[in-house]
Amino acid sequence: MENPTPAIVLYSVISASSFLFVLGLLPPIDCLYSWILETWLVLFAGSSPYSSDTRATLHCLFSCGVVAVAHHLPGGKLIFCSVVSALLSCHILAFDKGVYKSKKFWAAVVFGIVISAATSVV
Repeated sequence: MENPTPAIVLYSVISASSFLFVLGLLPPIDCLYSWILETWLVLFAGSSPYSSDTRATLHCLFSCGVVAVAHHLPGGKLIFCSVVSALLSCHILAFDKGVYKSKKFWAAVVFGIVISAATSVV
């Protein structure tokens, strides 16, 4: 005999989502993907909201990859995650703006990585 629990959960989710949509707590269907992705990035990945779905999807995939790599590391997970978070906080797509040619920028990046690695070790 099959377990009826998955069907009950599915029916409950569908009923609750339509009820929440009627109350105005869920966005319309055409932007539901963007809303779910952006909410996941802000609440669970610690990111900022993005203006395009492409950038949000790439950041989501990169964040999931970082979590997968950090899970399989034998040691130094905090240092790895702090270095990657410092790199993610940089605006990587602005290489053509000339920001990355400044010595002050790279000094700030190195200082941030060193401080975050030092605080994660202590």
